[in-house]
Amino acid sequence: MRKAHHLNHRQSLIYGATLLPVNTFFKLYLRDQERNAQEQKKTEQRERPDRHP
Repeated sequence: MRKAHHLNHRQSLIYGATLLPVNTFFKLYLRDQERNAQEQKKTEQRERPDRHP
């Protein structure tokens, strides 16, 4: 007996095909955000170097 909340084969394929591009988009978006934050940090360090006596 199947549980009511299980998807049939066709539904699971559609669900997976929908989630894949969304997941990929967010992974790439977050990677770019992290890169931008690191570049911003490096730029700030170059513009304002810490001067130690």
